[in-house]
Amino acid sequence: MWTSAKAWNYVSHDPFVGLVLPDGDITEQPHRSIEQAKQIISMARPPYNVVFWLIAETGIRCGEVRALNAGHVDVLHRIIAVRNSRFGKYITANKSRRPRVFSLSPQLAEALAPLVAGRQSDAPLFLTVKGKRLHPDNFVKPELKPILGKLGYDGALHAFRHGNATALDRLNAPMKVRQERLGPVESSTTMGYTHLLLQPSVFRFGLL
Repeated sequence: MWTSAKAWNYVSHDPFVGLVLPDGDITEQPHRSIEQAKQIISMARPPYNVVFWLIAETGIRCGEVRALNAGHVDVLHRIIAVRNSRFGKYITANKSRRPRVFSLSPQLAEALAPLVAGRQSDAPLFLTVKGKRLHPDNFVKPELKPILGKLGYDGALHAFRHGNATALDRLNAPMKVRQERLGPVESSTTMGYTHLLLQPSVFRFGLL
């Protein structure tokens, strides 16, 4: 905002010159292991089990999964294109400003097939039990939070994304691949999603 004010000649000085901010403590964010993700998915009812599965397998943003349409899924070729994001009631271009295309495991593609078959391309891919497009208030709080409470897990949808980034790190995936999948431009942002795992594990994109 201050940069814009200077560009428009509303101000001429810069009050931030010489300002040094203290280093803040970095709080470890919750992240889902593959085993935890499978637990949650197995306890969720349709179609929310597929929603959680998709986020865990691809690492797409919460707003992006809410904006998915049936036409974004190609079941035959097992790919999904992430083009948009939903914030509140608005659907806009995603943060990357360009589509990100993900390969799907055969199992996930099979699970998505009934949600795509016979539907218009612009129809919401996921609907709540009341027939509404996904929104945090109509599926995270009533569907995910109770499951996490039963299992004693912290976090919410974003923990699946952190788990995906961590799994990619365990696979030694190149940084370019991680950035293409997760969307952040800066590698430091991508690494912020990555958590050190002390126990060896094997990541498979086919969760179930």
